[in-house]
Amino acid sequence: MDMLLSVGRLWEEHKGFDTAIEALPRICADFPNTALVIAGPGDPTKLETLADQCGVRDHVVFAGEVERQILVELYRRSTMFVMPGRRLEDGRAEGFGMVYIEAALMHKPSIAGSNGGAPEAVLHGKTGLVVDGTAEEVSEAIKALLANCELRVQLGENAYRRAAEEFGSGLQAHKFHNIVRTVAASAALR
Repeated sequence: MDMLLSVGRLWEEHKGFDTAIEALPRICADFPNTALVIAGPGDPTKLETLADQCGVRDHVVFAGEVERQILVELYRRSTMFVMPGRRLEDGRAEGFGMVYIEAALMHKPSIAGSNGGAPEAVLHGKTGLVVDGTAEEVSEAIKALLANCELRVQLGENAYRRAAEEFGSGLQAHKFHNIVRTVAASAALR
C-alpha cells in the first residue's frame, strides 16, 4: 500500500487537504492501493463529507492530533508527503511549511502548492514537485511519483540532504547567533 501523508490544522483551508481528497479518485483509478492519511487537530467532518462525495472515504484516514512519536512513524511509513496549499481569496497561504522539512528529514519527497512559502521549502524537480493547487495537477504529480520509484527515492534523498545541510539544528543555531550578533552590533552603532 502507498501512503500519502498530510499534516496540519484541519481548519486551515489554505493547506489544501480538500484538494488532496479531490485528487484521490484519479489516483486510485491507477493506484487502487493508495491511502491518504491526514494528521492534525480539528474537526474532520467537512473533509469526511468531501471524501464521501468523491467516493474515496475508504481511502482516507483521519488520524487526528497525534503524539510526536506516532507522527514520526507516519512520516517514516509514508510514500510521500502531500500538502498542495493554495492562496485563498483573503490572501492566506501556506508559509514556509516546516512539515515539508520534517518529511525531508525522513527521506520523503513532497507535493507542494505553488503559493506562499512552500516553493522555498520544496524545490521543484529536486526535493519534490511544486504544482498549481488544482486536483488534476496534484493527482498527476502524485501519480508520476507513484509510477517512478527511482525518481521518488532520488527526490527523497535530495530532500534529506538539503534539509540536513540547510536546516539542521546546529546550522540554524549558528545562523540565529550570527543574526543576533549583527543586530546587536548594528544597535551599538546607533
